Amino acid sequence: MLMVLMAAPSAHALTYRCELPASQAGEPPEIRYQSQACDGGRPLHKQADLRTDAQRADTLKATQASAKLGQQLERERRRQEKQGAGRQPIAMDKAKPAAKPPTPSTKGTTLKRERPFTAKVPKAKTGPSSNAKSG
Repeated sequence: MLMVLMAAPSAHALTYRCELPASQAGEPPEIRYQSQACDGGRPLHKQADLRTDAQRADTLKATQASAKLGQQLERERRRQEKQGAGRQPIAMDKAKPAAKPPTPSTKGTTLKRERPFTAKVPKAKTGPSSNAKSG
């Protein structure tokens, strides 16, 4: 069963429609809706907030939950940055190559093979079955 509670709108909750002057010539003015009187603009008219107290409370809870989640995400991001700061080089820095063990010098030494390379060359066929065509 769904129950809907309807409360009378509070008279103290007002929304102001504020019109700020255009930042550049030829652009339309910026219009904002806010719960406080306008800063730099002028209130065009007051409009009663028709939401119920429960709806306002839900909006407040959602706003607070969103802010809390944002703070948690920021803390987590900072923690991960601190954790990875020592391990990961900054993109602008050149990564230091790993030290290579010293190798013995090969100057002056000739590489010798125990057996010489041998290649088998097929014998050229001559006769009627030859692929060469005369023509």
